[in-house]
Amino acid sequence: MNMDINTVPTYLTRLFELRSKTHFYITPLLESDTGVGKTTTIWLWATDIVKKFPAPCANCGTKPEHVYSNDPQECPKCHAPLKTSRIFRDWEKIKDDPDVMKNLLEKPDENFIFAHLRPALHDPVELNGYPRVNEEADFTRLVPLALAKLASTIPTILFIDEITNERRDNMFAAIMRTLDEHKIGSTPLHPDSFVIAACNPPRFSAIARPLPRPMLDRCVKIQVDRPNPRSWATYMDRMHGDNWDKRVFAFYVWKEDKIFADAVKENEDYEMRMFATLRGMEYIAVAWNALGSSPADEVFKVELAEGKLGQTGSELVQFSEHTPPTFEEIAADPTKIASFDLEQKCLAALSIANKVVVEKAWPDVFKILAAVATMNDGKGQIGGKEYMAVILSMLPSTKQEMTFRFYKYVDGFISKSSPKFDPEKSVSARRVTELITSIGASLIRVK
Repeated sequence: MNMDINTVPTYLTRLFELRSKTHFYITPLLESDTGVGKTTTIWLWATDIVKKFPAPCANCGTKPEHVYSNDPQECPKCHAPLKTSRIFRDWEKIKDDPDVMKNLLEKPDENFIFAHLRPALHDPVELNGYPRVNEEADFTRLVPLALAKLASTIPTILFIDEITNERRDNMFAAIMRTLDEHKIGSTPLHPDSFVIAACNPPRFSAIARPLPRPMLDRCVKIQVDRPNPRSWATYMDRMHGDNWDKRVFAFYVWKEDKIFADAVKENEDYEMRMFATLRGMEYIAVAWNALGSSPADEVFKVELAEGKLGQTGSELVQFSEHTPPTFEEIAADPTKIASFDLEQKCLAALSIANKVVVEKAWPDVFKILAAVATMNDGKGQIGGKEYMAVILSMLPSTKQEMTFRFYKYVDGFISKSSPKFDPEKSVSARRVTELITSIGASLIRVK
């Protein structure tokens, strides 16, 4: 089953809710190319799912059951307002603090744990438990790992990452018990705990091996596709807001089919040449935004891009060095777009898309899109429909209400009942709206 990275959280929530109703221990197994964003997506999903677990009522102490369909608002007994959720605890940040762990065990109903484990970094005994002699009873028992102790009393998202990079059979046996019996060693997980696994295909790792068939049978596999530029921009906006360089996005739109072509080839050649991944592009987009525009910073940007993305980084640098036409220059004469080279067209599309969500710029945006709608396909040239699709793909995903309002603004020139009806503009407006709809209305949420 193939799935976009941005739809994974919804699917995980459905599986999480379904497990509580069926009591089957089915583990979602996410597989994708390296650097797609699985780990970050799962962590963000965990921070959201904790809202399904309210803390005990501060007024009467009632421990409300988790609510899967709606976040709880009030205590079912005294109707006092409830805390929105338990406290989210990242295991990596608390595992070395005995005072915090003691507090968690004393107040398990107020906490929620996210634990990110990479089996290759652990010994199987850490999962199975350490053998210790009970001198009073004269027998040996397995003392559980601290995480197992906490996860038995507190709802826990246990994320087993890079599962195919494990090569030890005894570790696979320990993991198998976790997937099959919902236990860490011999310690049962809390009934509301949830196990997730993730891996990269063996072609991306020299040490990876396929999972044993019995282990695979305990999973439901999700093949996470590499996100297209629009989907990646949505992810970047969700993660970083406006704090990333959109030129990297424009470059992804321009070179989508070629950016990652060398990733597998480089691994097969087994030479330490850098190659492009979305993780690397995310880093460059954030780093470039954080740096200034001084000569030293510009040189550093080049060094970062080439050192992180290899040949693709060099191409990104060349792309970004094209002088981007300003929105004002485009609006003054939209017909100039036809004379731009491909790099300039991509950068221009980004400028136009960013102005769609600025209401005072709408008259100029409409004038530009009307010109785009009349662009003809020429030899080696981008036609109007294709270029409109590029612009729509770059619309800010976090401001879709504004893009819909812009569509209604243009549509208002067409309807004779609209106060904005304009006979001269109606022909162009109809051409623009029809072109948008034919490309894919969902890009602008046409309703």
